[in-house]
Amino acid sequence: MKRANTIIRKHRKNPEAAIPVLIDELRLSEKRAKELIAPDGFGDVGYAHYRLSNNNADTRRMKERLVELRRKEAASSQETKSLPFASGEIEMDFRGDRIRLRYPGKPDAATTGNLKRHGFRWSPSNGV
Repeated sequence: MKRANTIIRKHRKNPEAAIPVLIDELRLSEKRAKELIAPDGFGDVGYAHYRLSNNNADTRRMKERLVELRRKEAASSQETKSLPFASGEIEMDFRGDRIRLRYPGKPDAATTGNLKRHGFRWSPSNGV
């Protein structure tokens, strides 16, 4: 995107001359090259500045996501881990990226209401 804007600025006096350069150097289609040299609603040509800054934000977000996925993959080497508590058991499923609370029976309404308020939901397939 930056290179395309540089090419378009270089050919400011004759924008049509930028089309073959955009096609050859950046492998853009002729249609896309013509769209880039055409002024937008504000009279600007090329890629808008907000597209470039959003591009950087997307790249940063994807790198952070990659780090998170690698961390989860390393943690998934453990299958599950169980910790007992007063009225049941907490099961940490690293592979499924889940926390499960197991009770011997159905918990009272106050407990289920409190769990729902904190984002826990009943999983019929797991019975937890």
